[in-house]
Amino acid sequence: MVYTISANPLTEIKINPENTVEEVVQNVNMILSTALMSCPLYRDFGINTTFIDSPEPAAKSLLIAEIYDKIEKYEPRAEVESVTFEASDKPGKIIPVVEVAIKNE
Repeated sequence: MVYTISANPLTEIKINPENTVEEVVQNVNMILSTALMSCPLYRDFGINTTFIDSPEPAAKSLLIAEIYDKIEKYEPRAEVESVTFEASDKPGKIIPVVEVAIKNE
């Protein structure tokens, strides 16, 4: 089964998720919505945002590569199926939407 996860920050974090699917989806969302270097003592966690001032096509390509790398590193139970982008009302704002399959589900 494929799960769709947007990079919008979570409104609620479950300390004890009820099942593996809920845990993996929450973890992927945390990866997507966290900027690199923003977590004390865990500086490599999150998405590198150095592409911010790049042209949109270049920024999207860099962000897609970063998403694949970080999900593979920090949530190996998830396999990225695709990365698309959500429309935004703000010019230049790109919001990734990731479809993942959960391994051994």
